[in-house]
Amino acid sequence: MKSPNITWISSDDPPEAFPEIESAFDIPDGLLAAGGDLSPERLLYAYRHGIFPWYDSGQPILWWSPDPRCVLRPHEFHASKRLRRSLSRSKLEVSFNQAFSAVIAACAEDRIGQQGTWITDDMADAYSQLHQQGWAHSIEIWQENHLAGGPVSVRRHTGSIASPVDCTDWRLAGRFSASPCSAARQMPQKQQCLLCVSKWS
Repeated sequence: MKSPNITWISSDDPPEAFPEIESAFDIPDGLLAAGGDLSPERLLYAYRHGIFPWYDSGQPILWWSPDPRCVLRPHEFHASKRLRRSLSRSKLEVSFNQAFSAVIAACAEDRIGQQGTWITDDMADAYSQLHQQGWAHSIEIWQENHLAGGPVSVRRHTGSIASPVDCTDWRLAGRFSASPCSAARQMPQKQQCLLCVSKWS
């Protein structure tokens, strides 16, 4: 069992001030550090090193690096015949970076069975700033000109988003799980994410 003494980061500390990810807690799983800020420089450094922020309103910024990580491989995605038929009959359309603010707002909505949201106003502002700088992206799923859902991602390196896709880098909009679209309702969140990636890539 690792020591329960958490590393605190100051907003004045450089982006690389995180401890080694091997020092992340066993309980709670993956908790690495607290404090700091959500500046683009710190967020990009964190994502590039397998670290991400996740905290509730009223808490300090908490940084996580769980092991093992969930990795989604788009080339391994298999859509069943039933799902393919449902999608071919549906009016779902996919777009890229056309409604980032709407997707991040949907990601921040309360979900059934959960209290509150980890996407605070500060987190939404931070992702929006990354989007303006070309690092954060959204993929939108539309049904009859209405947003049905979509993920938000942070690109960790220059160039295209590489595979495999780190699940912690993809934030699914809450509207997917509550979508009136039958095809979207049939898919678990991992498949929804992979479908977006495979359609876009």
